Amino acid sequence: MTKVVVVPLDELEQTLERVVDKVLAGRGAKPEPLLLKRKQLAARFGVSLATIDRWKKLGMPTKPGHRFVFADCKAWHEQNITD
Repeated sequence: MTKVVVVPLDELEQTLERVVDKVLAGRGAKPEPLLLKRKQLAARFGVSLATIDRWKKLGMPTKPGHRFVFADCKAWHEQNITD
């Protein structure tokens, strides 16, 4: 009997990103940052889309096409947002 495991997409993306980073680090290469959509970024922070929009207006860094690099956003959040 085959067992099926359901994994949320954002969790799968995070795991894949870590695996790729480890593989590339072993080859001496620096991985390209994963670009996230608003919904994916909100899921990583555990906040609403409205919060992401508010942070963007406050200066959170974005990339072309309304994409976000999580590491950049996390660093910005740590410096600019107090819970």
